[in-house]
Amino acid sequence: AEYLIYMWQVEDLLRANGCDIDRIRQNIILRYPEEERPALEEWYGNLADMMRAEGVTEKGHLQITGMSF
Repeated sequence: AEYLIYMWQVEDLLRANGCDIDRIRQNIILRYPEEERPALEEWYGNLADMMRAEGVTEKGHLQITGMSF
């Protein structure tokens, strides 16, 4: 259950940044140590791409969370 809540929070964070990797980089990724940033950019970027592909940029949840509303 904790993983599911975490992923919903990440989805909300990505929505707050318009699923835009430049905004995500500026507002989220740059707060992490430099050596972690490439992996984070890939992870957040992939999630944002999946949200666009699944049509959940405004509401709803990714299929990877195991639930769809």
